Amino acid sequence: MFKELNQGLKRDFDLKKLATILAIFALLSCSEEKPKVHDESISEAQVKSMYKTMCSICHGPDGTMGYAGAKDLSLSTMTLEERIAIIKYGKSTMLPFENRLTYKEIAAIAEYIDTFKK
Repeated sequence: MFKELNQGLKRDFDLKKLATILAIFALLSCSEEKPKVHDESISEAQVKSMYKTMCSICHGPDGTMGYAGAKDLSLSTMTLEERIAIIKYGKSTMLPFENRLTYKEIAAIAEYIDTFKK
């Protein structure tokens, strides 16, 4: 009888540990930094340089080129958060930049794209 009781308690304890681990994982996965105005330590010249290096090959210097299926950025109606997500994770033929740029650099480029709007 004690053996069965001990096994039942152990199983309940294992389930509680699993539930705790899953809850912690869920909380950590929800803690991604929220989009906001980019860090002022990234200068306008640096943002323009990053855009020129990373983006202008397909989008062009003013965002209107549209090479290889790239969207015309001057016509974009996306929110800042949507632009950040596409730069970070990529979409269609656009490759993700999450492993090449920091979050602050991505946010700065996403804000810079607003200057192309007509």
